[in-house]
Amino acid sequence: MATLGTFRSRMIFLFRGRPQGRDHLDIVKLLLERGSDVNLTGGEHGSALGTAAVMGKLNIVTLLLDRGANVNLAGGKHGSALGAAAFGGKLDIVTLLLDRGADVNLTGGEHGSALGAAAFWGKLDIVTLLLDRGADVNLTGGEHGTALSAAEFGGNPDIVTVLMDRGASPDVTNDQCARPRSLADKEVH
Repeated sequence: MATLGTFRSRMIFLFRGRPQGRDHLDIVKLLLERGSDVNLTGGEHGSALGTAAVMGKLNIVTLLLDRGANVNLAGGKHGSALGAAAFGGKLDIVTLLLDRGADVNLTGGEHGSALGAAAFWGKLDIVTLLLDRGADVNLTGGEHGTALSAAEFGGNPDIVTVLMDRGASPDVTNDQCARPRSLADKEVH
């Protein structure tokens, strides 16, 4: 059985160190066939699934899910694989993860949720998809508190408009009791 460090470090090496045009699907298959645990946690992206999601490796995400990867495994700087895919702007992977049962309102990570990550980074197509799939527009968590605050901090007025049109409240506070507009004002000054 592979250890936590070996499978995760091999996955990260495969994605970061790969020559252009190669995604190492066969190597990931081999690691899994040799007993690597598909649900090991840890590292920057929380898991192999989170790493594959943020890097945009649809075929590897599919393989990991087919081999039993927990779609709602929490961890890493994006909180979950869904948060990682939203952060990375990977609409196809966000769609797959949702279709495979990802919790659209799972909280965690720097941006608090997948919606917060997509809002901060200006991924309007992903914001719209997440909202259409039931994302709570006023969910709190992360550095900016809400998706509305994240969109404001990220300088994404189109997303601010969409979120407000879908019921986002500028009066929802983050953990420090700051409202979205007061946070944005503070960032400017």
